[in-house]
Amino acid sequence: MDNSKEMTVSIGEAAEKLGISVKTLRRWADADKRSPLNTS
Repeated sequence: MDNSKEMTVSIGEAAEKLGISVKTLRRWADADKRSPLNTS
């Protein structure tokens, strides 16, 4: 049984932690500069 817990954050929380704006994070996603998927 997999006991790992999935953690999700809002785009606003992610942008804040990265020190960038939500607009920038969305532009990166549109340009495939980062993956919106959670990795293990």
